[in-house]
Amino acid sequence: MTIASAGSTRPASATVPFRGVPFLIKDVGGHERGRLHRERQPAVPGMIGIGDSNLDQLLRASGVNVLGRSNAPGIFDRRHRPENALYGNTSTPWRQGYSAGGSTGGGAAAVASGMVPIAHGSDIGGSIRIPASWCGGVGLKPSRGRVSFGPALDGGGCRPRHELRADAGRCATWRPMLDCLAIPQPGDPFVIHGRRSLSAFVGKPAPRLRIAWSAKPLMDGPVDPEVAAAVAATARLLAEMGHDVSEDSLPFDGEEANRQMLSLWFFGFDRRLEEIAARLGHHRAAHAGAGDAQDLRVLKRLRSPRLPGGARLHEQACAGRMRRVLRAP
Repeated sequence: MTIASAGSTRPASATVPFRGVPFLIKDVGGHERGRLHRERQPAVPGMIGIGDSNLDQLLRASGVNVLGRSNAPGIFDRRHRPENALYGNTSTPWRQGYSAGGSTGGGAAAVASGMVPIAHGSDIGGSIRIPASWCGGVGLKPSRGRVSFGPALDGGGCRPRHELRADAGRCATWRPMLDCLAIPQPGDPFVIHGRRSLSAFVGKPAPRLRIAWSAKPLMDGPVDPEVAAAVAATARLLAEMGHDVSEDSLPFDGEEANRQMLSLWFFGFDRRLEEIAARLGHHRAAHAGAGDAQDLRVLKRLRSPRLPGGARLHEQACAGRMRRVLRAP
């Protein structure tokens, strides 16, 4: 069996490194042919995929044995808690009733508990970092576009795909997974040039880096002292390794960020969901109005007639702001 997929740059003689390895796909995106997607809500009729995403094809080519899909938040997939009305809540494996964090909490809990050695997830604003921290694991978040979003999406947003790892020691063992997934596919909007195998960097000394760090809160909540101490200890270790390390603070307006993200991420969500369903060829599209009470409150706000310039102009302005942020140096 060999690694092979549309647009693959991997030599045909390459062997399958993950043949038979148990694996979970996050129940957000990663559409599969014939699978019903219900956005984790009992009232949603669902979308049935008639084709696989590039991610699914690449995962199968890697040899993993996909056992199922891991839990995630409700229909907007915007919470940092893997809670929804269809599958319930996911706890950290270390303490029943305490959240695994999100949005990739189901995958993080499954890896940390030993259910599977590695799992898929995605990230916009902490969906890798938060569950990895809350479940005591390690998550890898590659650069945007490193893993293909196609064919239904073009990767113009800010949701990288990744794989979760159980612990730091196992990261080196499972490093070939990113090599299996980071293969450019037809239709990808851009390719990260100078691509090298991740395995080629393991065991080699890193160049001297300039690293800034901060343990100050970005939002209105305080930073846990244990977390702050761990960040400071990591900074000291990096300095001892010979890197140029300095403490700094990131200019960040939390309230303004919340206002912008509400529009950038969720404005017109119900229409975009219908558009994605049509491009995927799904037989039926999910309806955002069937979500839980919190989702409905967000949806109601986004449909407000008081938006300046009308709904379409507002959405275009939001998209323009996102493009400027993504292209900034």
